[in-house]
Amino acid sequence: MAPLDQESDDKPLSKAGHKREATKAALIEAFESLIAEEGVAAVGVNAVAKRAGVGKPLIYKYFDGFDGLVAAWASQSKIWGDDDDIFAPLSQNPSADPIAVMRDTLVKSSTELREKPVALQIMAHALLGGSELTAGLEAAKQESGNHHDALYEQGGVFDDPDTSALLLVMYAASRYLALRSLSQSNFNGVPLDTPDGWSAMMDMMTTVFDNAVHGAKVKNG
Repeated sequence: MAPLDQESDDKPLSKAGHKREATKAALIEAFESLIAEEGVAAVGVNAVAKRAGVGKPLIYKYFDGFDGLVAAWASQSKIWGDDDDIFAPLSQNPSADPIAVMRDTLVKSSTELREKPVALQIMAHALLGGSELTAGLEAAKQESGNHHDALYEQGGVFDDPDTSALLLVMYAASRYLALRSLSQSNFNGVPLDTPDGWSAMMDMMTTVFDNAVHGAKVKNG
């Protein structure tokens, strides 16, 4: 996928640059508002361009096509999490436990995802085999994964296969609960549609994770 047309960060945008950024923002907003109002099936190049009030060739010019627009939306919405949530605590406190940082990041990102109904609709659609948005979502996910690789390599988070497995299971569980909250108000009697209920569920998940990590450390001596 070609990079978005951007001017250098070390100089102010020209008038044309401001117009370009405004158009890109309008297209991303049109994409999200269409899904919020009409569902995933309503989105497409023509519909998004019409909603944004621009010609559809601009989607190809600024995003290299519809997949690029989806990827830009996904990156902006941070549906795969925010790198700063991982790197900031570690850079501010070199002695911070990277496993604890990853644990807290998974809880935070899933909690934020729960508050993004459009993102949940899109992810549920993709899980059920919807193909229109898959390529763009995967591109954004791959970009996020590449950023996280630096943490894994530097922090040795995944040197231990048991810890790796625990984090992956926690990621899957927390994402599932966020997706479930889109259509179901509770999980086994624990409310997913209230702040207190959701917080209780995340606390339970964190406790189980910490106990499992502690148990693995004791087992391995």
